[in-house]
Amino acid sequence: MPAIRPAEVDDVDGIQRVARRTWHATYDETLGPATVDAQVDEWYADAAVRDGVEDDEAIYLVATAEDAVVGYAAAGPGEAAADCASLHAIYVHPDHWHDGIGSRLLDVVSDRLRRRGFDCLRIHVLADNDRARRFYEHHGFTQSERQRIELAGVTTTEVVYDGPLPTDSA
Repeated sequence: MPAIRPAEVDDVDGIQRVARRTWHATYDETLGPATVDAQVDEWYADAAVRDGVEDDEAIYLVATAEDAVVGYAAAGPGEAAADCASLHAIYVHPDHWHDGIGSRLLDVVSDRLRRRGFDCLRIHVLADNDRARRFYEHHGFTQSERQRIELAGVTTTEVVYDGPLPTDSA
């Protein structure tokens, strides 16, 4: 079973690799490979990931197997309410889907957020990401909003989920 630990600057390449592979596996059919590459290039530029990993207000975790990053999660203070954090990402490499890594990452992130005084979580998910939407609904989150957004020049729909921090699902 992969280990989960705080991300380090040395993990940037692994996080980028997981992000790109997961985005292509999830969104190539709906957004197109060029849009996926452009969005991943923007959101996962070296400086952006490094800044996230080094941000003291953020919780940035990686799941590793045989010294390779196979998943990651990022969360931090939210904008909606002082007691509600924002889950920026949970991604697991497609070769490790259905291994329980996403649930373990959510459990660890939730525990760390709870220790920081948060009691709820807000999550933005593209509407076309059925796998993620089922995952969050399985963990007790409910859809609160639906909005149109633009990613690399393509307009798509985003769903916002809200809910209490889940307790350990293990």
